[in-house]
This record gives sequence, structure tokens and C-alpha cells, in this order.
Amino acid sequence: MGLDFNQAIPVTKNEGFTLVRQAVARGVTLFETSEVDTPFTSEEIVGSALRPAHNQVVTATKSGFNIIDGRQSGLNRGPAPIGNVAETSLKRVSIESIKALYQHKV
Repeated sequence: MGLDFNQAIPVTKNEGFTLVRQAVARGVTLFETSEVDTPFTSEEIVGSALRPAHNQVVTATKSGFNIIDGRQSGLNRGPAPIGNVAETSLKRVSIESIKALYQHKV
């Protein structure tokens, strides 16, 4: 039986923080997150865990969906929404620049 990488595996914030820190310690240098990954929480965990190592890693995020009441709700792909996602993601991840900004695949 194969793994379904689209299936979320629930972890606590502390477990996520520890997992990201362990990944950095093992040499992982690319961290990709998204505002729709456990809406906003994933970015906050990744940002908090990477704070001491942010100059040693690349952080990427994605945009393209509306989030209403904590749930994904339709597409939002114009230039203004992409800019808004980038700006708010920077704040949640607590970094000055995003190295890569992807658009979610539909």
C-alpha cells in the first residue's frame, strides 16, 4: 500500500516545530508551506521554527485560493490577491523575503 502525500497527518504545533528544527539539523534547506495548509498555522510553525536558521534555508509558499472561515473556498489568482498572500505570508513566516512563490495547482 502506497502513501497518499495529499493526506494531512495531524500534528501539534510543538510536534511541527520540533520536526522542522530536526529537518534543519539534518541538512534540509528548502521549506515549502502555504496559507491553506492548516489555514495559516503551517506558516506560523515553519516561520517560528526557522527563525534562528532563516539565512541558511530557502522558504517558499503558495497562493491561489480564497480562505473563508478557515477553509479553502474557490480560486483567487489575480495580481492583487497574489500580492496580498505574499505580504501576509511574510508576516506569518517572519521573514523579509520569500525565495519562491508558487501558485496552487487545481
